[in-house]
Amino acid sequence: IPSPSFSAVPRTEDFQPLPSLEQILAKKDSFSLLQALTAFSKELDPSFNPYSFAKDFFQLSEKLKKRIEGKKKDGKIIKTLNSFIFAELGFQPDSSPDKQHQIQNLMIHKILESKKAYCLGLSALYLLFSEILNLPIYGVSVPGHFFVRYERENFSQNIETTQKGKSLSDSYYIKKYKISDDLLDRGVYLSNLEPKEVVVEFLNNRGNYFYRLGNLEKAEADFNLALAHSLNFIPAYGSKGFIALRKGALKEARNYFKEALEINPFYGMALLGMGEIYLKLNHLKKAEEYFQRLVELEPENPLGLTNLGLIYGRKGHLDKALELHQKAVYYDTQCLYAYNNLAATYYRMGKTEEAIATFQFILKQNPQFFPALHNIILALEKSGLTERARKQKKELIEYYRSLLKDSPKEDRYYYELARLVREENIGEALQLIQQALGLRPYFPDYVEFLAETYALKGDTIKARETLRFFLENSGQAYLYNEKRIEKSIQKYYELEKEGKKLTSSLKDFEEELS
Repeated sequence: IPSPSFSAVPRTEDFQPLPSLEQILAKKDSFSLLQALTAFSKELDPSFNPYSFAKDFFQLSEKLKKRIEGKKKDGKIIKTLNSFIFAELGFQPDSSPDKQHQIQNLMIHKILESKKAYCLGLSALYLLFSEILNLPIYGVSVPGHFFVRYERENFSQNIETTQKGKSLSDSYYIKKYKISDDLLDRGVYLSNLEPKEVVVEFLNNRGNYFYRLGNLEKAEADFNLALAHSLNFIPAYGSKGFIALRKGALKEARNYFKEALEINPFYGMALLGMGEIYLKLNHLKKAEEYFQRLVELEPENPLGLTNLGLIYGRKGHLDKALELHQKAVYYDTQCLYAYNNLAATYYRMGKTEEAIATFQFILKQNPQFFPALHNIILALEKSGLTERARKQKKELIEYYRSLLKDSPKEDRYYYELARLVREENIGEALQLIQQALGLRPYFPDYVEFLAETYALKGDTIKARETLRFFLENSGQAYLYNEKRIEKSIQKYYELEKEGKKLTSSLKDFEEELS
């Protein structure tokens, strides 16, 4: 891709081979946002022709140059830009509810084709035109939003790209996104961004897309690259925290969330993550504090509301839990986690028909949503629909077996399969959970499950020894609920004295259904 300095539409022979995005970001000089975003799109769409796209974009830039020529007042230049992008070219904000889940909204050639994008993609158009035409336009970020600013000596104007270029004051964004003076003084938000920092925003959004797909390796690579070029980029710390949380590495997750909260004490994603860590550890008071802070900051945050509902559910306040889960799905009809928690609450209230219907709704939206795949079996069993439950369970077992054939080093699959087969084949369950521990030694969830499986088999001595060995040798690798483990040891000791074996899981339904 040729130099960003504009002279004429480039010829084919002017083009150089396109480097990788990582190579482009590593450059210390002559950085081109057009080149970077083209490489970004090429990584997502191998069939994309970057040279054809670049020529098309330069042709558009030549048209815009003719519209701007002769205009000396900054306000008129901005007005011309807005008119060119929205009226003449026909671009518009993507208003679909899942717009941020659509990868085409991050690919610059797809944006040009569809004439639709959300705030980041629309802002990128302004930034690319400004790079080619040498206009003083910069990217600007606020929590969960992005726009551009036209600024040079003695003139500054914000351009809200989701409102056809409307000029909005800094105070509007400060009030709407609740930005503190400290964050403004430190330049965390509302500062003019360097072009590489704009690419960091794209990397974070692409990482979130991969995270939603379950591709943690690609997601983490994007977050790492983002942090390599912007150490104060809070969303990447939050996102890396959730990757660690999803892997069960609670200690690592907590460190990332703490780093994010050190930069911005009001960062919602980090508050949510900290709350989920303490919820997993069953430290309900601490978890409630974080979720409450999140909901106070963002009253319509569906994950904050539904997790607060889980707290009330564990305390036995099912009516309040139901109200919070219903509120969560009202504010976000796409939030399957909230629907899952709503269905689980129906289950605990004895409303099995409502529970089954809600689980079925979830699976219609996403047939591979694992929590609902597991939970609908319990709901069907409780409703007396044993044949349907048996069939569902058999299909899920076969599904996990096929997953393990493709991903034999995915420890979580061994654990989930062990949970499913334990009732019918305790020997296979023991073998599977030991394989999971072989891949991830001392992982607390697996250790507790192994001990419980020994106890269900009647070997309470082995169950106690497993937990004792874990407490004495696991070190500081993982966070875990020591009180719960000590309580289990005591329970197994009592069973041993009475000559009995464990007859049901020690975990409550809420954890089973979370």
